[in-house]
Amino acid sequence: MDVLRLVIVLGFTKTSLADYKYKSPKLCEHQLTVPTATAYKSLTVDWLLDCVRQCSHDSSCLSATFDGSQTCYMFPANDRNCSVPLQLGGSYFLKESITCLNNGTLNTTTHTCKCYNGYIGDKCQRIMMDCTEGFYSGHYKTDEFSEYLIKPTLAPQPFYVECYMKDIGGATVIMMNSKWSPFLDRTLNWENYTEGFGTPIANHWIGLHNMNYITNSRPQHLFVEVISGLDWEARWRKYENFKVEDESTNYRMTYSGSFPWTQTEVGADPDWSKVIASTPLGDSMIGLNGSAFSTFDRDNDLDVGRNCAREYQGGWWYNACADCNPNSPIDEVFWKYDFINYEIAYIEMLLKAT
Repeated sequence: MDVLRLVIVLGFTKTSLADYKYKSPKLCEHQLTVPTATAYKSLTVDWLLDCVRQCSHDSSCLSATFDGSQTCYMFPANDRNCSVPLQLGGSYFLKESITCLNNGTLNTTTHTCKCYNGYIGDKCQRIMMDCTEGFYSGHYKTDEFSEYLIKPTLAPQPFYVECYMKDIGGATVIMMNSKWSPFLDRTLNWENYTEGFGTPIANHWIGLHNMNYITNSRPQHLFVEVISGLDWEARWRKYENFKVEDESTNYRMTYSGSFPWTQTEVGADPDWSKVIASTPLGDSMIGLNGSAFSTFDRDNDLDVGRNCAREYQGGWWYNACADCNPNSPIDEVFWKYDFINYEIAYIEMLLKAT
């Protein structure tokens, strides 16, 4: 609904509308009349916005009606009080309180709510569906990275994730495996990989069902970042339209294409300000498109006679087996292209809505 903010229209001081905003004035319906008995005050005014101004200064006024001529009727209730036939220009407007929900705070200069913890909306009334929506809501554009609640459209309950806001334009972290973060055992079973483990902002895996909710609620691109002992420089790759299907498919993973992601490509994304390497990350997920997920106790790989998850000490979309292994203990992680002979110190995967 359109909103008329008087602090902008009429230039009021910040104290005049610390707690209120106004729905746009509406024309009265034909032949309705003002119930003058319930109006506690009537004033002579020059025009409609003068009536609005008078109501804004009066704490008892919750609605008002302008009769199209020079009379302003003020009411103590938030009602649609009308005055005159349509052709004479009668209008009414309602005054409503601004209440910031879920621990949001009110900016008394702009009369807008600042939201926290993943809540968005003009009153912080709902949880963002992913980090990209949170960034574009305007509430988190100056944040760097932190832990937030999200609730993808298909998710039955909200859950916490790590978001990169300011530098990347709202990206949802789905996993991190780093030698610089406390050790996290990844030789885990199907249930662990389905539910997720670890802690956002540290080593973690958000869970296959959460990935399914995020990637099926709206299209997402996957970004992979790897740092190796080759040059200790972060290299990136982009997998477009990345999707994780539901458990009936063993969380089958698909994507539409793999592309280098360097400082050159970043220039096409106005919301990505993070400076990255000019050398792209090689495509070590080649051959995995369409693979089911495997753990040591749920072997879905296509390599007959081998259990890739058990052999590689982690869960992944193994085929036969794979050219990458992000989810093993960090000293066993590998990314064949271009680090076959180099230690992997850090790998992170992020989703960004298209």
